[in-house]
Parts: sequence; C-alpha cells; structure tokens
Amino acid sequence: MPYTTVVAGTTITASWANLNVRNQVVTPFASSAARTSSVPSPVDGMHSFLNDYLSTEYYSPTSNGWFPVAATMDAAKVTNADVTSSGAEVALTSWSAGPATVTFINQHMYELRLLHSAYNTGTANAFFDNKVRVRKTVNSTSAQELGSWRVAAGGGTSPITSHTSVGYAWNVSGADISASLGLTCEKMTGTNAILTSGAKLIVFDLGEVSRLPLDSRNALTPVAIV
Repeated sequence: MPYTTVVAGTTITASWANLNVRNQVVTPFASSAARTSSVPSPVDGMHSFLNDYLSTEYYSPTSNGWFPVAATMDAAKVTNADVTSSGAEVALTSWSAGPATVTFINQHMYELRLLHSAYNTGTANAFFDNKVRVRKTVNSTSAQELGSWRVAAGGGTSPITSHTSVGYAWNVSGADISASLGLTCEKMTGTNAILTSGAKLIVFDLGEVSRLPLDSRNALTPVAIV
C-alpha cells in the first residue's frame, strides 16, 4: 500500500479511505471477540490494539493467528535473591505486574532484554560481578537457560544502572510454547548478589525466522527453545 500525504483538493472516496486510512492504522477493539466480529478475515501484517489486555498485536497467516508485538514482565525485589556462597545460583521468587506466561510462537525469533540495577553487599564503593540468567521456568535453577550474562554491581547498597540485551531465542520445537519466564542471580565476586526492584524483562517477537533478512539470521545465533 502507498504512503500517502494528503494535499489540498484530494477527493476522499470510500476506496481511498479504506486503502490509506483503514489499512494504515492500528485499530482499537474492546476485546479479541469484538475484533473477530469486526475483522473476520484479517490480512498479513494487520495490527490491532485490545483494550481489555492493553496489548498491541499483529496478524500472521502463516501461524494462523494474532500475536503480541511485545510481552513484558516486571520483577519485584526479592529478599532471598541474596547469594551467600560463591557460584551459587538463586531463583527470584516474586514477580509484580505482568503476564503469567509468554507464548513463544513456533518458528519465531525473539529478543530478550533485561533493564535493571544491581548491587553487591561487598565493600562499599567497590565494583563486583553479578550474573543473571533468564530461565524458561519461574523459581527454577535447573530449567532451560535462554540467556545469561554478567552485570556490573556496585558495592554496599549503591546499585549500578545497567541496560543489557540478553540475546536471541528461537522456538524450534515444532509447536507453540507457553513459558513462565524467571530470573536467577548469582555472585561472581563479592558477597551477596542483588537484583533491585523495578527490573523489567522484555520479550520482543521479531517475527517468523523465514522472513528475517538472511544477514540478520546469521548474526543472531539464537538459543533453541525446547
């Protein structure tokens, strides 16, 4: 469809409006049922917004359904996230607002990012390493790892703000996967590893792997979700 700039004298016909207005906006609906009633035959790439779930979704005919553009989960600070022995890994057990599960669509690629601050109860004003992992199951230190990375941590109670992109995951199981994602944390140096309140894990659906540019697919080196 064309990208149209309206100029003085443009004749607004039904076909013009359908092509340049209806088909180029994100239409809000009260619910998925209301959307189905209004749009019984969606087309590839159509976007909509559901007021009941506050969710922006796109339609994929290949996967035969509507899927969220991005899903988010917020992590609350957890007192037992302190790690008291070297190399130990502790699951964060408390989550605040956010969906209970994230659905990974078959043959779709995902980017996972964690926005957070971290600190270590070692010597104040010193710098330490903490390590966080994204797990496929909440409250588990043995579930499949979708990404892991070290984060800089301030000593004492002074957190260091960090914005880290975890990496990429690809659902190659042959079916959609619904997972309750969780975080784990461990100290690499110092005393106790802390992931502060307000940490946000964001899952971006990058779309069907076959539709991604070849150079992007080669560069992503995703983790297979099984």
